[in-house]
Amino acid sequence: MKKILGAHNANTYLRPRKWWMRLINFTSKCQKLSIEEQFEHGVRYFDFRIRYNKKYEWVFCHGPIEYKREDDIFYLLIKKISKFVFTNKDEKIYIRFIYDDTFNNHTVLYDVLKPYLKFVINYFNIYSKGNVICLDVIRKTDWSVMIKGNESNLSLVDCFRNYRGYKWIPWPRWWAKKNNKRLKKFMDEYQKGTPDKDTVFLFDFIED
Repeated sequence: MKKILGAHNANTYLRPRKWWMRLINFTSKCQKLSIEEQFEHGVRYFDFRIRYNKKYEWVFCHGPIEYKREDDIFYLLIKKISKFVFTNKDEKIYIRFIYDDTFNNHTVLYDVLKPYLKFVINYFNIYSKGNVICLDVIRKTDWSVMIKGNESNLSLVDCFRNYRGYKWIPWPRWWAKKNNKRLKKFMDEYQKGTPDKDTVFLFDFIED
């Protein structure tokens, strides 16, 4: 069994798009490090939250917060992840897209969503020579599969606080600082599973 470090909400290191989003970003921010820095810290499983917004743009998001675009988000992922796999040919990278419709439901634009994500998945299939595995595209509200991705024999362990139904204000940074050290020790000692089933440990603030 291989243990794989995962970044939960890997895109939330970016700056929020609007001033009011900056005020409450602490409730949605789950990573401080850029994609390149996450690679350096050993992340090989990336969880990205995306949305097609009212301006007909793809944006990274998490809940009510939308993040500034460094570039077209899919071009950004292709550029950064392809660069890594081309220089680290023995590494496998896993990508999961969550369509975050909890605060801004644009899943009716499925005809727009599907070809873009199919393009990204096909690009990685063709050019990464199997080094990048795009998993299913999931809709957040009901956790249903919107687009079937590549199969993978992975087990997933969530090492972050699940705030669904939480009565207080979410604060991922505070929770990670209190718990990540303990959970990384748990990851190091984890033995459950069969030898052929790799396990992903999904963390907020992977540097803590």
